[in-house]
Amino acid sequence: MKIYDNPNIVNYLNKENSKALNSYKKDNESSKLVEDKLELSAEGQRYKEIALKSNQALEVINSYKKEELEIIRERVNSNYYDREEVISGIARSILDDEEFQNLFLNDKMKNVITKYIDLREKDIEKVDLSRIKVQNSSYDQEEIYEKVAEDIINTYK
Repeated sequence: MKIYDNPNIVNYLNKENSKALNSYKKDNESSKLVEDKLELSAEGQRYKEIALKSNQALEVINSYKKEELEIIRERVNSNYYDREEVISGIARSILDDEEFQNLFLNDKMKNVITKYIDLREKDIEKVDLSRIKVQNSSYDQEEIYEKVAEDIINTYK
């Protein structure tokens, strides 16, 4: 006698198969309902972006040739980057970078830094103009000496 010829055995196997199928469906349905998600907070997202930008910056640095790095090293050692016009230029280029602004600065900080840079640039222009006037002997006048002396005295009163 063959198993599949016996109706009792076939019914029993069908019931067991149906139970197994229903159990499988329930397991699949419940696993569909429970899904793991990972969401970064705004701050976490910001740090992720900073990390990506840092990696990009490292890639740029690593792409420099030895000669270019030597030029940068010489400039650092000669205090080239300590000059006001260089500092202002670097600050201005950083502020002009939209990605940097979005990652690091809020609107209030952008405004404060922009005003500071603008003032520093105006100061540099005034100093440069004064140097030219000194070289041209424009200040070698009695009235200017008296005005400067008066301003110094008023400053220390």
